[in-house]
Amino acid sequence: MRRDVIHYYERNIADVYGAYKAAAMQKFGKNCREEPYHTLSFGLNYSFRYNMNGGACTVHFMPYNTGTAVNIRYSIVQLAGARYGAHDKEMSAFVTSVIGVPAMDLKIDPEIFLLEQNKVSAGSYTPPAPSYQPAPAQPAQTYQAPSASPKFCAKCGAKLDTGAKFCGGCGNRII
Repeated sequence: MRRDVIHYYERNIADVYGAYKAAAMQKFGKNCREEPYHTLSFGLNYSFRYNMNGGACTVHFMPYNTGTAVNIRYSIVQLAGARYGAHDKEMSAFVTSVIGVPAMDLKIDPEIFLLEQNKVSAGSYTPPAPSYQPAPAQPAQTYQAPSASPKFCAKCGAKLDTGAKFCGGCGNRII
């Protein structure tokens, strides 16, 4: 079974990527397979706390509006009763404590994270010096991208022109 959870952080991709890597290693004791600034993945062992019986967690990152969108994809062997939401909540709270910016829920198609034009690689990105100070965790908020001038199509992930009424990539009407 697969479950996707998507968040938005009003912070640059290097800060968000680094905070999720720290969460995996420090909070959950997991070494990650990495594709810098795009993907982190680690295994999920049997856990009484989250009622998960093996699987994987893959975290994808992409620039979105003026911050970073994050897709946390759970591929769980035994999903009945699994508490992937509790795992996500703890991981997001840790990230918020590192970067000082709360996670906001984002409603977009998780497949756009895999489109080539939305990938950021270590070779194509020069990260700024970390600009965060640890701050206390804050509750998640719901975020809807501004409808006046979205930057990416919610259907296909193509970059949109300012004021566009239709996507140039797939023809999807922009609301």
